[in-house]
Amino acid sequence: MLSKNEKQKTAMNKAGVIFKRLNEDRSRIVFLLVSIMLEITMNSDEIMSREEMILLGIKSLKPKNEMNKGPHS
Repeated sequence: MLSKNEKQKTAMNKAGVIFKRLNEDRSRIVFLLVSIMLEITMNSDEIMSREEMILLGIKSLKPKNEMNKGPHS
């Protein structure tokens, strides 16, 4: 049997994992909204191609430690 303190720690860890996932999802949603707003507000001849937006999105979703590496590392 787990003590009350151990149960609390386990619950806090699970809540932390869930909260972290929510934050990651929130940043993806914000990115999508910003990119849609940018596309709407830019002049029609400056609209970013879908490929550029997707690449930007992928870059923004990579973990921080991967973003610091160069393409040849």
